[in-house]
Amino acid sequence: MSKISDEKLTAIEWIENNKEEIIELLMDIWRHPETAFREYRSAKAHCDILRKYGFKVTRNIAGMPTAFVAEWGSGKPVIGSYAEYDATPEQSQDAVPYRKPIVEYGPGFSDAHHSLGVGSTAGVIAAKMAMEKHGIEGTIKILGTPAEKVCAKAWLASKGYLDGYDAFITNHPWDTTTVTWETHLGSYWAVVFSFKCDEPEKWMAYAPELGMGPRHPGAVDAVVTMHQLTKMLKDRMLPFTAHWTLNEWIMMAGQMTADNIPPRIAQINYAWRSPSLETQEQIWKVLENCARKAAEVTGCTVETTWVSKTRPGLPNLAIARLAYRNLELVGPPQWSKEDIEFAREIQRNLGLEPMEKPLPEGLTPPEEAEKLRRQILPPNVKNFGSDDNSEFTWHAPCAWIHVAGGFGIKPYPGVRYPRWVQFCVNGTGINHKMTLTTAKAIATSIVELFTTPSELQKAQDEFKERTGGGIGGSKWLPPLLPKELDPPIHLRWPEWIINSYESELDTTKAKWHVPY
Repeated sequence: MSKISDEKLTAIEWIENNKEEIIELLMDIWRHPETAFREYRSAKAHCDILRKYGFKVTRNIAGMPTAFVAEWGSGKPVIGSYAEYDATPEQSQDAVPYRKPIVEYGPGFSDAHHSLGVGSTAGVIAAKMAMEKHGIEGTIKILGTPAEKVCAKAWLASKGYLDGYDAFITNHPWDTTTVTWETHLGSYWAVVFSFKCDEPEKWMAYAPELGMGPRHPGAVDAVVTMHQLTKMLKDRMLPFTAHWTLNEWIMMAGQMTADNIPPRIAQINYAWRSPSLETQEQIWKVLENCARKAAEVTGCTVETTWVSKTRPGLPNLAIARLAYRNLELVGPPQWSKEDIEFAREIQRNLGLEPMEKPLPEGLTPPEEAEKLRRQILPPNVKNFGSDDNSEFTWHAPCAWIHVAGGFGIKPYPGVRYPRWVQFCVNGTGINHKMTLTTAKAIATSIVELFTTPSELQKAQDEFKERTGGGIGGSKWLPPLLPKELDPPIHLRWPEWIINSYESELDTTKAKWHVPY
């Protein structure tokens, strides 16, 4: 267990003394969920509190209006973190132990990004307060990273905003309190195919004896054709034992009434995840070919807009050990009687006999968590799942801290919970305690990196070894998105309209806008 130094104690005490303000920020963002690329209010809330505590904030970075970077201090080392704050479409859920959307089909926090962001922001502020009080030199930065649900951190990487750091301390809510070990995240790619019907008069041949030519099928038919082609080929792309997934959604299906005029534009978004870049390339080749053929047979043109291309994650056990020591130092969340009873009530409402201890407790050593994760994976699968945290791992040693409570209550033998079970805790004391624990673990880990150069050097030595010499080394992966491309903020992402943003979400004024 890591020793509590005066510097770490200062950071922990700041979080305890300011927990009401931290929870107020947390609940403010929870009450006003905003989805990918549209997190205007949430980003501003983070920027406001960072400015209040002395950070220099730069907004609208990397071509994303809701992205920012905040920094304090000067010189080396430079230690970073990031805050997320995007919600998930269609996952609205009130903080009650039964299914109750606040806004039907509206957004909500599925895996507690409001907590992720506030935990990071509170953690870096606490670390800054310790640095200031104890005269610690160096620079601390936090990036505001929008649109995690579409892995937009790849744009920060391509634009150079992940360069120049010595280490990162990051987090994600989890079902156990631990740190990611050797098996890091896989790769996530996403692209939008836009089918356009701008010259319908060129469809097939003109038949003067009939007084007209054939009616163009339109852009919607192109999207439907693309959808069917990929469905038919899905089980031929790759063996499913490779642990890959492919998902799609129709982003726009024309803007016409039911008229004789063919819809001119329709869009379909594909996202795919896999352990390796070779797998990602194979899926891309199939999708690209399907899009080209769908456009050809329907007389349309097709354009592609990249949403994201992330790299698989790179482990760093030295910095993971450091982060876990500090998790041991601050300890796991301590649930109150009210927290436990809320979790038990969830189980009762599902017709289950409530557990005596329905919330995850204690710490899980990262080696043990790794064994549990590897149980479902064959030896050849080196990465699993996806999250754009993986982008950070290629620019400096990166720890990924997890605190229990973010995935709701303990599993019930033989039962698959509905998804609202995970989401309903996000506006409760369970989430508050998880966030405060996260903030303390981040703050103390950052402080240790500043005050113990030998520990930072261990992590950097391992980074150089794994990348074949550091950034630019023989085994290093550069960002996959071209620097000249810009993020797809212009697309019709789901968002709120006519939102008064009062202290409580006023559902008579806030309208959830599904793309039209």
